[in-house]
Amino acid sequence: MFQPTREQARDFWFDAWRKYRAQEPLSALESMAVEIVVHHPEYQDMLGSRETYLERHRDRDYPPEFGETNPFLHMGMHLRSANRYPSTSRPACAKPTRSCRSKCNRRWRQNTR
Repeated sequence: MFQPTREQARDFWFDAWRKYRAQEPLSALESMAVEIVVHHPEYQDMLGSRETYLERHRDRDYPPEFGETNPFLHMGMHLRSANRYPSTSRPACAKPTRSCRSKCNRRWRQNTR
């Protein structure tokens, strides 16, 4: 099993976003990652400025006791879920998945007003 270091895992997100913005070819996994980033605009600026992030936060931890969300862990959990349970692989999952996404999108819009 592939177990990347923290730096390798973070580099994956930076590289995927850079390649997407440069319109370079993406691997299947990078395409899935980019789709997640597109749905998380709050992380796009960070991923678009890799050097700045690394200068300031190279070894940054995101301790939950300080109320911080680790963006890499958060996106990684989405990626893991999408990779493990693709809604297109099971037709019976498609409708509940769409319904859940709709509810989440409505809640997100309500909370960002």
